[in-house]
Amino acid sequence: MKDREEKERELQQYYFRVKRHKSTLFVTASGSDKVSQLKKEIIKQLGIDVKIKLYRADNSNPPNFTSLESQSGEDPTIAKLGLADEQILYLVFWDDKNERFENVSFELPEPLPDEEEEEEDIEHVDYSQVTEGYENEIS
Repeated sequence: MKDREEKERELQQYYFRVKRHKSTLFVTASGSDKVSQLKKEIIKQLGIDVKIKLYRADNSNPPNFTSLESQSGEDPTIAKLGLADEQILYLVFWDDKNERFENVSFELPEPLPDEEEEEEDIEHVDYSQVTEGYENEIS
């Protein structure tokens, strides 16, 4: 029998960002959806017929990638895998030329500039000169 927490995870809606090279796909799924259903949705969004594999990364640096597909051949649900809402997944294509899946490859966005750097770039204007003649006009 399923425990209450697992049932709640199956009813939950999930939002995933799926990355490959410079591309990011946005996919929603239910916790009861199987990995094969998630893959079909991604292929549909891609608009091409291609064999794909999905991975998740751990928190190590550099990250280790784990396939979402079971080694035993079963098709696990998103809830059973313990995926989190708003989790980033990684997409790879089958490479016919090399007869294997390509390696996980993605590009991180360029970091935002530091606030200090931004302040240096802002032109500072001395407003005291602009307002000098107006003090007497107001009175």
